[in-house]
Amino acid sequence: MGDRDQTLPPLRVRPDDVKGFLASLEGQGRCRSTLLAYASKLDTFLSYVTDGLVRKGTLAQWGESLREQGYSSATINSYLSAANGFVSYLGRRDLQLIGLPNVNHSPRPAITRAEYLAALSFARSAGRERDYLLVKAMAVLGLSASSLESLTVDAVERGFVGQTCIPKPLGRELRSFVTRQGISSGPVFRGRDGTPLGRNSLAAALRALACRAGIQPERLSASAVSSLRKAAFRQIEHDLRPLVAHAYDGLLDAEQATIGWGGDSDC
Repeated sequence: MGDRDQTLPPLRVRPDDVKGFLASLEGQGRCRSTLLAYASKLDTFLSYVTDGLVRKGTLAQWGESLREQGYSSATINSYLSAANGFVSYLGRRDLQLIGLPNVNHSPRPAITRAEYLAALSFARSAGRERDYLLVKAMAVLGLSASSLESLTVDAVERGFVGQTCIPKPLGRELRSFVTRQGISSGPVFRGRDGTPLGRNSLAAALRALACRAGIQPERLSASAVSSLRKAAFRQIEHDLRPLVAHAYDGLLDAEQATIGWGGDSDC
């Protein structure tokens, strides 16, 4: 069927096709939670296929887009599996992506602190305030693509996102930004239509900033930026460990001098 595959036209997909696919799954005895999961994944897929046409390689490109947005390998495979079943239901197994276990098993490149600061420096010098605050908030607060929506005007006013404290300098910058942008409630970061900034728009913004700042786009992904907080904490804890051990030894020496049994010798 290989030669025939090359001549097949793109597959046009519609929301009604998804409904039909879900109905077929329900007829096979799939439970409600499974149907809801498939519906959500295929809704994301249709949002990616903006022209409504699925071509050879579309699923592979979608998987790469999900990777850039910070999805894990297991999650990407589950999304692609749903899409594979969908195109098969529509009679186009030639459009399936083969070899799902191989998707994104290579480790994601980590961004260095220097690259992060270079991105901030460029955004500031170029007057790209939203991009500057977007990257800074994700890095400082450890916000992932899925949790970015939790950074609301109310959270900025309270000084906390969940249990994470917003440092005062960042808080001042965010308050100034929302005031000048006329954002009185809801998420701080939004798309052009005023809705919360979605994964695709976030990935596009980070990719554009990386290119302009001279950073490899994959190193300025949402997952890489949000991991900077944990990386910084790990480094600080590592650097402080000798000081903590020294302070603990001092505490023990003071207690020994006060209530030690006596007669002991240095080890």
